[in-house]
Amino acid sequence: MRDAMSFWGGDGERTTTAGGVGLAHLLQTVTIGAARPPAATLPEVAGVTVTADVRLDNRNEIRRLLGAQDEADTDEELVLRAYLRWGDDCVARLRGAFAFALWDAPRQRLLCARDHAGFRPFHYWEGAAGFVFATDAEAVLRCAGVPRRPDEDAVVARFVQNAPLLREHSFFEGVRKLPPGELLVVEPGRPTRRRRHWSPERSAAPGPRTADDWAEALRSTLTESTADAVDGDAPVGAHLSGGLDSSVVAVLAQQALERRGRSLARTFSWSPPRDPVSGRAAEYQRLEAVAAALDVPVEFTALDEEDVLTNAARDQALEPNETLIYESAVLASAVRHGIGVLLTGWGGDEVASFNGRGQLAWLARHGRLATLWREAAGPARRTGDPQVVRRALGRIAKQALPPLLPDAVYGALRLGELPMERRLRRRGFDWGSIDRRAPAQRRELRRRVRTRPSPRASQIAQLDAGHLTNRIESWARAGARAGIDHRYPLLDRRVLELALSMPADVWLREGWTRWVFRKAVDPLLPAGIAWSEAKHEPARMDSWLALSAEVGLGEDAGFDQMVRAHRRRQQEVARLLTPRR
Repeated sequence: MRDAMSFWGGDGERTTTAGGVGLAHLLQTVTIGAARPPAATLPEVAGVTVTADVRLDNRNEIRRLLGAQDEADTDEELVLRAYLRWGDDCVARLRGAFAFALWDAPRQRLLCARDHAGFRPFHYWEGAAGFVFATDAEAVLRCAGVPRRPDEDAVVARFVQNAPLLREHSFFEGVRKLPPGELLVVEPGRPTRRRRHWSPERSAAPGPRTADDWAEALRSTLTESTADAVDGDAPVGAHLSGGLDSSVVAVLAQQALERRGRSLARTFSWSPPRDPVSGRAAEYQRLEAVAAALDVPVEFTALDEEDVLTNAARDQALEPNETLIYESAVLASAVRHGIGVLLTGWGGDEVASFNGRGQLAWLARHGRLATLWREAAGPARRTGDPQVVRRALGRIAKQALPPLLPDAVYGALRLGELPMERRLRRRGFDWGSIDRRAPAQRRELRRRVRTRPSPRASQIAQLDAGHLTNRIESWARAGARAGIDHRYPLLDRRVLELALSMPADVWLREGWTRWVFRKAVDPLLPAGIAWSEAKHEPARMDSWLALSAEVGLGEDAGFDQMVRAHRRRQQEVARLLTPRR
């Protein structure tokens, strides 16, 4: 197991075995916070031992609640002491990134837990050979008695982007993932038990009264979460796309670092370097404005045919690889610059910087028709569009009414199906061309991620959809190989709970989507960035589509015909979206 996941460590190894129980830890110091490195042995008190991949954001709060005097306690030791004080309820008190397992020898029980967003992976298997867990699925498979068979439903889900199924399924039969926000208890002779320790549905903290107050509270919470994300001494880099989310994370990180006499080392963009011939100036203006305000260099990402072939050479059926064609290039550059922590604004769209899906439906359902009309007409009025009535009626028909339909009617009308899906079906590249199970999985996905009749319900559906965790797990694995820890300030628990507590009418206002987020970050960003139209990346997409359409990926590699069918479908998408065949 150690050899299978050695790239997760590099800074130390600790193991303890007793009475048929074995715990081990491969340490990577960049994943911990500001506290001192862990001791040479796994922490043990009164017969309770812990192995933990943990970085707490509220370590000082936990110390205070425990009455601890020694500030040198590591985060893993605080987890152990919290369990001794509060039992399983300790998990709900922890805030940050963690996956851990506690063996309580006196009570003969194992407690496993994963943080609210799944920042740290956790795979497990149980059967005749016992209960086996690890950060990486490959390590679980190396344990004697664990069969190595692909989970074909999960493979299909990976290709049709059915992320909800992959919240719990790995790509291997019987190897499961502990979902984010859950804990698991294993006791000999008793069924394994799982339960939620954090749920977005329970986020309803009292808050400010006015929309401006909510914006101010959001700005304060974002400042705290980003400052906590840059604790420690490792050099810090940040993604930068020119969009609101990455821009505000980079700005807040720079402010937090400057208060400590430090600075961001680099920012990284997925866009290719600016082409002096074709220009694409609009794509770069906002990105360069933020970079100039930060006074930090930007590294652009220039993909070539070798990158496409390297990405295709990964076992696309049996390993996490979400957007790694870009992120692998970023990680390689970050390693050259000595980056240890890489911040990203990814995940903001789902909750913190939500675009307001469901607000028009909420207004309609609650009979607030005057406000419904005002918000539906707002974008046209703001931009001076002369067809205000037509635009408003169109928004009501597309955004206010479908969320009110029952799932059965929504599915029967094929709502939520993308135009590209229909074009591919006509060309013989429908989802069924990948596998007979694919169309049903895709229908279920559309039902799961459809817009709900309120912003809060839509946000919760996005959190439960699984795509956030799947990308986090993919990047965690790739980052571990590079010795880099990705951190996501916009998915901080404090940020999520605040945003989920907001009233339904703060997301669409004055003709703007994401109003409360724009209002919150306006004082932080260069002039005009917060109140600008949606980010577009034509240079990046043109480059990617041209490569995808032209590079021959071959027909002989991969898991089976599903991989080959998936690649053919990908290339057909690229051909449909580019002028060349």
